[in-house]
Amino acid sequence: MNLVFNFEFLHSRWRARDFRKAIQHWQTCAP
Repeated sequence: MNLVFNFEFLHSRWRARDFRKAIQHWQTCAP
């Protein structure tokens, strides 16, 4: 997990959809 992913995780604590979207974004950026 990188800093950006951690930030997205904290920011989307109150937005489940954004949380799942952040997961997909992280997986896409990850090798």
